[in-house]
Amino acid sequence: MVARTLAVVSFIAAECCTVAAKDLGGHYAVEGTLASGRSYSVSTDIVMTSETTCDIKWYDGSKGVGILQGTTLSIGTALRGDEGPQVGVYQVAPDGGIEGVFIDNLPRHGKGFSREKLTPVH
Repeated sequence: MVARTLAVVSFIAAECCTVAAKDLGGHYAVEGTLASGRSYSVSTDIVMTSETTCDIKWYDGSKGVGILQGTTLSIGTALRGDEGPQVGVYQVAPDGGIEGVFIDNLPRHGKGFSREKLTPVH
């Protein structure tokens, strides 16, 4: 009986996370820390292009695409100008927040892993 109850609870929890992850479209406030340790704030919009893909536009001029698998969101970004690409891996929380790391290859940012958190703005 306990095993069956745990299985049902696990299924419900997994389903809740999957539902939250599928509806990422919207406007987000972004707080981040560059590899150099410098903090930044920006906003971004995510538009779902299919059940598992999205377009992302940061309000610093950068654009990206994402692939959603479960609660993992992988993002490739083309930075403004000729600054080069970035790749990131994020986790989608049940509350709709998105948090992860990306490889920052810009010398002025400290080159390395940068972190950011996206919070839905309603």
